[in-house]
Amino acid sequence: MVYLRSTPEEIFKRLRHDTQRPLLQVKDPLRKLRELFEERDPLYRDSARFIIETGRPSVPALVRMILMQLELAGVVESSRVASPVERKPTTPSA
Repeated sequence: MVYLRSTPEEIFKRLRHDTQRPLLQVKDPLRKLRELFEERDPLYRDSARFIIETGRPSVPALVRMILMQLELAGVVESSRVASPVERKPTTPSA
């Protein structure tokens, strides 16, 4: 299991305008997120084989972080993981 860990404050920034999450439709959603984090974080940490501190990276950056962890652990072969560095195609010299 990969635990994509974010602080309650980071989650609040992403979800503050989301009206589709019933648990957050309360007077103080940040407080609710803090309560849920306090309750769930230890369980997720105990269950996870990999913990990725997410912060606010782009989706491609997050995918690279996960793949790097899996590669370092030997779960994914490095030959099957695309390089994070985009290579420009070479053109033949005239």
